Amino acid sequence: MEEKRNITISLQEAREWYKSNNKALREIALKAYSENELSGYDYIKNQVNTVSAWYSSPNTEEGKWRVVHKLAIMAKYYNGDWKMEAGRIGYFIGKVTSHGPIVTKLGDNLAILRHETTQYAGVVYFQKAQDAKDAADLLGDELKLLF
Repeated sequence: MEEKRNITISLQEAREWYKSNNKALREIALKAYSENELSGYDYIKNQVNTVSAWYSSPNTEEGKWRVVHKLAIMAKYYNGDWKMEAGRIGYFIGKVTSHGPIVTKLGDNLAILRHETTQYAGVVYFQKAQDAKDAADLLGDELKLLF
């Protein structure tokens, strides 16, 4: 008969194990904490200094702006102090109908796109394409509200 023992693991340790390439440590982390606690939107939001504000917007666009705010929080988390400027490469989530500067296809005509000579007002940029994809994966079907 195999003897079992309990271990204590802090949330921070579990997050490090979850992010590691070690599958055994990742599984242990997931036994102690949920995936959302380890890397989900709520975790990301708690890592970023935010301000609660109230803005008026057309009622038909409430979902869109809620998702934009989530994207902005995730971009701040992933980007740190990096800021998009014209001349830098920045990645963002967009809707496409044909060929273009697609970096990664997401489905439903959504994709990770890139700008490097321009910076558009209102676009949430990520420094790395993978970070934009991770944000898109966390948002899932909510992305459809953007378009």
